Amino acid sequence: MNVTDNTVDPGEKTYRTNMWLENKITTIEKAYQPDFCWHQIPGEDTPVNMEENRHEPAVLDKPKVPYRTQLTGVKDYNAAAAMIGKTIDACLENTQIPGDVEAVMELLKEFKPRNLREGILVSQAVASHFMALKQIERARKALVPESASLYLREAHKLQRMLLEILDHLDKDQGKKNQQNIRVEHVHIHDGGQAVVGNVAH
Repeated sequence: MNVTDNTVDPGEKTYRTNMWLENKITTIEKAYQPDFCWHQIPGEDTPVNMEENRHEPAVLDKPKVPYRTQLTGVKDYNAAAAMIGKTIDACLENTQIPGDVEAVMELLKEFKPRNLREGILVSQAVASHFMALKQIERARKALVPESASLYLREAHKLQRMLLEILDHLDKDQGKKNQQNIRVEHVHIHDGGQAVVGNVAH
């Protein structure tokens, strides 16, 4: 992802970056699906297994959901790859460290996003988590207390943002559908009644 040759045309840099990411994702897909490689054929909605048959859908015992869709909730291959790439860029300062890119992608997968909205929230959650950790690390390495305090404040903002994102994600995924009602100091006199909960008139 890191292209340092300033003499290269911006379009060429974008092409190199996209090719690097595509190769990386394909490599990981093959690691998770050893004898299997999905390809999207123009005009066909269902990816097919090029190693078995170019014109027939993959056999039923193969994964039904492409790996990059599992990470993003996005069905379109290019859009999913772009979302993964931007998330990796936000999480990692150096994408060449072995295992780091795979770790980011596994975190995305653990959330199990089901659609674009959830995919966006998951991407932001993972990125804000990594960015908060970066600020904490910088605070630990800071030479003066003022700098450390600044980094920790930034980390705190990111952590609060992460909690808000996770709250939205939980609601979207139906993990937060219970309403808790706390009642304190209720006095009921003779002949009176008290109702706790939703009241329909």
